[in-house]
Amino acid sequence: MLNRHDPRVKDTILDFLTKYFEQKPETALIFVCDTSDKRQDARFKMFNNWFTERIEKSTSNSVIHKTNISFCDENDTNCAHASLLITSQNTKLKMITTAFLELDTTFRTKYEEE
Repeated sequence: MLNRHDPRVKDTILDFLTKYFEQKPETALIFVCDTSDKRQDARFKMFNNWFTERIEKSTSNSVIHKTNISFCDENDTNCAHASLLITSQNTKLKMITTAFLELDTTFRTKYEEE
């Protein structure tokens, strides 16, 4: 079986994020783990590990905060995971984080009504 793990992917993604937030500290980034092959839980766990080990401590002038939400089916067996990345320098940190977390509440309310 072909080993598809390439450590350069991790380094490339983490380097990009570090440079992105160093150059644009007033921005925010949201990503959703791909669900097409049902491996979103593994992707989410892997990125969380990468983030914890390197990104949250990597920028020189600020801390990058990560907030997670998951949209799950009625049995909590199939979830889509999303994360918000935002720096402590962002003047709208609280407002953006609150709005992101409200997506989870809004989705759950809408899902329960159907």
